[in-house]
Amino acid sequence: MRYNYLAFLMSLALFATSCKSDKAVEDAGPEKVEKKEETAFRDATIKELTGDFVDANYPDKGFWKKFSVEQRPDSMVQVTFTSAEGPNKQAACRFSGIGKYDKGYIKVPVNPGSPNPTYLTIKMITTGDIFVGAEGGDNPNPADVLALFCMISPATSIGGLYKSLPNE
Repeated sequence: MRYNYLAFLMSLALFATSCKSDKAVEDAGPEKVEKKEETAFRDATIKELTGDFVDANYPDKGFWKKFSVEQRPDSMVQVTFTSAEGPNKQAACRFSGIGKYDKGYIKVPVNPGSPNPTYLTIKMITTGDIFVGAEGGDNPNPADVLALFCMISPATSIGGLYKSLPNE
C-alpha cells in the first residue's frame, strides 16, 4: 500500500509540473505559431504560359524536370513533360496531353475517359514562377496522381515549381 501511495504522489507531482496556470501562460508572452502561407496565384495570359519551363535542378543539379506548352487553336494547348534519364536510360518522368487555357490557367485531363477526371493544372504564382498541381477527380489529394508519370520513385512527381526557360 505504501508503494501505491508513493506512486500516486509521484504521478500527481508529474501532472502538476506538466500543467501551466493561465497566469504562467500569459507571462510567457505570445507563442510563435508558424503560419503556413498559402500560395498566391494570379491570372496569366496564354502567352505567359506558353514555352519551356524547368525546375530548379535544370540542367545539371541532379534529377531535373522540364515541360513545354504549345498553343493550339481555340485556347487549346499541347503540354509535354520530360525529365533527366532514369536507370533505364530513358526520361524518368513523361506525360503528354492536350488541355485548355481558361480563366488564367491551363487544365489538362490526366484521365480524360473518367466521368470525374483529375486535371493537371498549370498556374502562375505572383512571383512569376509556374506551379504545376492537380485538381478534381475522386482522389482526396489530386496531386498524388502526378507521381504516376515518374518511374523512378513514388516520391517523384511532375508537380511542383518551375521557371521559364530563357531562350537558348
